Amino acid sequence: MNQLLVKLGAPDQYMQGERWQPWIQRFYTGLALYDPAIDWLFPDYRRAGQDLLDALALAPEHRVLDLGCGTGLLTLPAAQRARFVVGIDLTEAMLERLRRRADAGLLPRVGLVQGDVRFLPLVDGSFQRVMTSFMLLHLAWEEKRQALREAARVLVPGGRLGCLTGLHRLARVYLTRAEWQELLEEAGFRDVTFQERYGAFRLVLARKPG
Repeated sequence: MNQLLVKLGAPDQYMQGERWQPWIQRFYTGLALYDPAIDWLFPDYRRAGQDLLDALALAPEHRVLDLGCGTGLLTLPAAQRARFVVGIDLTEAMLERLRRRADAGLLPRVGLVQGDVRFLPLVDGSFQRVMTSFMLLHLAWEEKRQALREAARVLVPGGRLGCLTGLHRLARVYLTRAEWQELLEEAGFRDVTFQERYGAFRLVLARKPG
């Protein structure tokens, strides 16, 4: 089932770039309604998300940014560990679903922004951690580079980036290790490492120098 999940991303290789944004928004507006079913069908997806948070070593003093937060796979668990989490997503329906899912006690520690990850409306050095899950799928190569540069910009020196993605051998839409290395180093990141989970998922970790 885990391999099926990442293979379902294969059509996304044909839906990359700015011209597809309206269609991507419509798709994820519909997907927000089926979020509980996805959790039931692919429980290891959520486990892999928890593994990413562990790898990032979130701490109570951290400010965290979740790029393409969706319905909160990473956002809400991160808010249980960190000082404050900002989730940004292109689709308002996803953000609304996240709001409804959040416990009342967590909401003061979660900020939600509808926006474009290529142009973050956030000041430099705002966060100790930046994370994302599968969001880069829908960006063309230069857009991926731009989004990662923005991620580096809003991180403090020494801050860390964590990405949850799929394995290239299961679907070509997912980046190879070499491609990740190239993109991240061009964006200014160092100490790039990789971890595989549950036969389908990859954690990509990097650090901003400083």
